[in-house]
Amino acid sequence: MYLKIGDTDVSGYIDEESYTCRRESVYSDGYTNIYGEQVRTRSGERIEIEADLTDVDDTAARAVAAELSGGSAEVVFMSPTRTTAVLQSDGTEMSIERDRDGLVWRIRLRMSGYVRDGL
Repeated sequence: MYLKIGDTDVSGYIDEESYTCRRESVYSDGYTNIYGEQVRTRSGERIEIEADLTDVDDTAARAVAAELSGGSAEVVFMSPTRTTAVLQSDGTEMSIERDRDGLVWRIRLRMSGYVRDGL
């Protein structure tokens, strides 16, 4: 499993049971051809990613927050092929938890976006 947000590789923090990546084809409005058939062309994909990151140290938590501060970020992920896309942050929750070594962050990511075919 691979997930990189901007320059920050968060793969090692992913709770694998929480990771989901949905890809859905997006089609043009289409037209009716001379035979009366509706013709639509695939224009791209809508992508949605959700993941819980656990036991995140301060440095990585700050980096993720900085990458998402503008509302979107370049994301590299596996699904199952490696894909790069600029995704919007649909909500990021960050909370502090205590573990045996001190305080760590738990980050819940929700991101989505559209990738055009041929780009």
